[in-house]
Amino acid sequence: RQMCIRDRARDKAFTAVAHRVATAELTALVSPGAELAGLNSADGGRYVAFAGGLPLWDGDRVVGGIGVSGGSAAQDARAAAAGAAVFTAVLQVHDQGTPPRRPGRPRSTPSGSSGR
Repeated sequence: RQMCIRDRARDKAFTAVAHRVATAELTALVSPGAELAGLNSADGGRYVAFAGGLPLWDGDRVVGGIGVSGGSAAQDARAAAAGAAVFTAVLQVHDQGTPPRRPGRPRSTPSGSSGR
């Protein structure tokens, strides 16, 4: 079951990036008779059209995706949204010119300084 969950999460991220939309938004579009009916069987079944996949944006560009699987659709969606929020927060800090600090790492000192 763990392999299936990991693959499904990866496929959700892939779908979100490929279509530049949250995977939950595709659900109605892939149902029988809908505009994208059959999409979920394309590319070997890799496209996933239920909650848990989000594209990650930097301005107007998709730069990655996040996929979560293993809970209910609502749980997967909340976890993906939380991950996307962290990504956005890190981008904002980076855009302000302050690189995020790694926990447990001391700040560097100017050359020649003992740092004491």
